[in-house]
Amino acid sequence: MQREATTDPAGGFQNIGFIEDGDYWAYTPVNLRNITAARFRVASPGDGGRIEVRTGAPDGTLLGTAVFGGTGGWQTFADVTANLSASTTTAPLYLVAKNPAGNTGQGSIFNVNWVDFLGQGVSDGSQLTVTPGSLAFGSANTGTTTAAQTVTVSNPGTAAASISSIGVSGQYTQTNNCGTSLAAGASCTVSVRFAPTSAGAQNGTLSVANSTTAQPLTVSLTGTGTDGSTNLAIGAAMSASSSNGGFPASAANDGNTSSYWESNNNAFPQWLQADLGSAKQVGSVTLKLPPSSAWGARTQTLSITGSTDGTNFSTLKASAGYLFDPATGNTATATFTATSVRHLRVTITANTGWPAGQVSELQIFGGATRRARPRCPPTPRRSPSATRMWVRPAAAGRSP
Repeated sequence: MQREATTDPAGGFQNIGFIEDGDYWAYTPVNLRNITAARFRVASPGDGGRIEVRTGAPDGTLLGTAVFGGTGGWQTFADVTANLSASTTTAPLYLVAKNPAGNTGQGSIFNVNWVDFLGQGVSDGSQLTVTPGSLAFGSANTGTTTAAQTVTVSNPGTAAASISSIGVSGQYTQTNNCGTSLAAGASCTVSVRFAPTSAGAQNGTLSVANSTTAQPLTVSLTGTGTDGSTNLAIGAAMSASSSNGGFPASAANDGNTSSYWESNNNAFPQWLQADLGSAKQVGSVTLKLPPSSAWGARTQTLSITGSTDGTNFSTLKASAGYLFDPATGNTATATFTATSVRHLRVTITANTGWPAGQVSELQIFGGATRRARPRCPPTPRRSPSATRMWVRPAAAGRSP
């Protein structure tokens, strides 16, 4: 980690660069009484990262974490905020760099131009405040608008404060009841919605220009636009009702159609489930089996359900038979009304090709843009011998 010249148009002259997982910088002494958030000016050409705010030591009490994605370049900066737990301790403050969650890579991950602290503090009770310091909207289909999330603007001072403007940048909208003046001790609310018009990570900022701060108060906004081409299952945590031998649930979203999940045999129903990490709009599912001709055509009878909490599931697609035919890629697709879920489950109750549930790749898409292919079960293919046998093709899968 070292200092380097910055080209950030917001200024700063120098930024901290060459930051790797586990690096940190510190300030001492620091007392965060009445400080509610820390705001960082960051840049990352890759997948972003995390900054942990800890007191006392690099592995001391965790007060909050700023989580952010890539910004597009080493000198393409954006503001991100870590909401902080209350602390009145005077001690060294450590800011610890971390890889994105689940990432174990090495090397430089992001740059930091500056950090500032948000809140009333101990010396000035006249400035307006905004809480929370950041809003995360998760994923939403392009062309839709999410439910509103609320930001509270408060005036802890003893005199009225004027508000000259409230606005948002990026693919976000806002409405508010703040007016042009906020009385002493009063508060107002801003309702922010994510309305993506394009796929991919979409960052934005809510800004409140007012008479008590030299610069507008800001709240960082994050969300991801999805469309029919975005596979939401990439990186999802996979689980299953059962797994047979070397055919784990994790094989169903590893990007390799030659590997696959298989349930225990002769024990229907069986299910395969993806945890998307947060609630996301889903509208279609594509299921794949290994494309090898060693896999005979088969029909799997299945239904699709979804849940926001992993416990209470509702039906997204009723049970039907889906044909998997190697002549057409061993692929089947189901579409349904777009619904916001975090957990998506495929429940299989029959398979004409093998007495178990089988999925090579589970792909989940935000838009209902793919054509469903439920079919009546075909006449099962048999091996050339007169007696039907279950055969496990080497490194290719199972087929009658």
